Amino acid sequence: MPFRPCAVSDIGCLPPIRILKAESFRLAALFALLFLTLTAALIGTVLWIVKDAERSTLLTANETDIATVRNGFSSEGLDEAVEVVRQRLETPDIISRHGHRLRPEAYMVIERDGGEVIVGNLPFIGCEAGIFKTARATLPGERHARQVLGRCVDLADGLKLFVGRDTAAMSATQEHILQAFAWIALGTCVIAVAAGLLLGRRFMARVDAITQTCERVIAGRLNERIPMRGRGDEWDRLARAINEMLDRISLLLENLQQVSSDVAHDLRPPLTRLSNRLEQARGR
Repeated sequence: MPFRPCAVSDIGCLPPIRILKAESFRLAALFALLFLTLTAALIGTVLWIVKDAERSTLLTANETDIATVRNGFSSEGLDEAVEVVRQRLETPDIISRHGHRLRPEAYMVIERDGGEVIVGNLPFIGCEAGIFKTARATLPGERHARQVLGRCVDLADGLKLFVGRDTAAMSATQEHILQAFAWIALGTCVIAVAAGLLLGRRFMARVDAITQTCERVIAGRLNERIPMRGRGDEWDRLARAINEMLDRISLLLENLQQVSSDVAHDLRPPLTRLSNRLEQARGR
């Protein structure tokens, strides 16, 4: 039913501005805000856990490759280390279901301090020993650099090994988590608004029913009573209390009318006699 201009006591009309001011709508909005706050905290926690787990997985895989190259270098020298790197780089690319290009043995390079790249799919990066991220990792045939989580170690004096892996899968996972929580938050807001409007409309309808009944009683229709739904809720208890109050007021008014009638009946004979005497006195 469309909204229409109406008076405050018009139970058939509930303007949107009145529903928005209803206490039930405010409570629904407050609970929605509380849920969104808790959801934001949950998102942060989940993202931190996922990021830490995937970071640990990438670093563990990097350490495995570093150990393999180091073992080859220790046993048969630089040629064996170069061969191990080449074998790792021959692993075919993997295309995820979301279209991301993943490399399980992503980026490796052996370089000399002077700037010479001995083997690898990276340009000279001049890495320092430790764990770091680089955005300058670019595969042949690609235009955009990839974000790589890797580690650089010393193979020997003047030789450095860098092993890293693409963080696209980790970023994609975080993006999917954010999208899922965004849809959940949107659905929560829609449900909260709809529930607030529905509850606000029902709340204002009950308030208007009570107001309208009280206004009819004030206008003199003392037999009017607030309808009860028989649910035993707070609205029925309030209606019962008001109806009992109206019954008591009606009884007191009836008693007052009875007293007035009795007084008038008792005063009628002496007033009649007094009136007759006055008539006789005027006649004389």
